[in-house]
Amino acid sequence: MPTREEVLKQALELSPEDREILQIQLYYSLQPDTKDSAETFATPELAAKWSAEIDRRIAAYQRGDMKAQDSETAMQELRDYLQEKNQRRQAS
Repeated sequence: MPTREEVLKQALELSPEDREILQIQLYYSLQPDTKDSAETFATPELAAKWSAEIDRRIAAYQRGDMKAQDSETAMQELRDYLQEKNQRRQAS
């Protein structure tokens, strides 16, 4: 089994996007296992709302009312949005 230092060295050689994905996967690997998705939300009501929203979005996609977007584009748009939000906050 590779040492922690070896794994870190390999991880740092990854692209920024791959390191970000690895970070997310490591974060979630440390969270308690849950069998019920409601346990991952603050309240059962919030879990039910998200479940309904996911069902709504899937149905809209299947009807052709909503287009899919690849993850790289979605992540870049999110990064741009967060960077702009940080810049506005720092300017005020």
